[in-house]
Amino acid sequence: MKITSRKGLIIAISMIIGVTIAKLLFMSYFNYYINKTMSNFLVGIMGGIIGLLIFSLFSSRKNIKSILIPLFISGILFTSCDNIMNTKEEKYKTCEVCGYKAFNTKEGICEVCFSESWEEEVESGDYKNKLEWLKEEQLETFVIDSLNQKMDFSLPEDEVKSFKRDTSWKPIITKEDLIEAFLREENNN
Repeated sequence: MKITSRKGLIIAISMIIGVTIAKLLFMSYFNYYINKTMSNFLVGIMGGIIGLLIFSLFSSRKNIKSILIPLFISGILFTSCDNIMNTKEEKYKTCEVCGYKAFNTKEGICEVCFSESWEEEVESGDYKNKLEWLKEEQLETFVIDSLNQKMDFSLPEDEVKSFKRDTSWKPIITKEDLIEAFLREENNN
């Protein structure tokens, strides 16, 4: 196939349109799950495939292979991207302390409240049992500054980042425990 300046222009425009469409469709999805460099790479690939589809639609309607091959490749790529995303998601589990799906299983620490796992804490010997540890960690995480403060066991948006709260999570402490801890701290000062 001889590439003329007209075909070259159509290819360039098709690729630009393809990358723009891919950015609009996939960028926020990719950024949520993976780092920026990898998401830019995947958007570039998806944009190239979309561009090939657009080019094949403009260049020849007779050759069905020129449409089906990029479509097939994009389906395989999107499926493999979805597998990459799910693998990344498994890196995090629900933090027992704060309830956000932010406990990094590889690092052994929550990326929201910065609590370590019970398995790490048990080695220190500071707590008699897991319940005592969990109660102390939750009291520190959800500490209140005044009795008028809202006590809903949620954390400020800037601390939570993009992590989601596990809807099945429930704190073991109560609002009364928070008030008691606040009053105890006030009496000590």
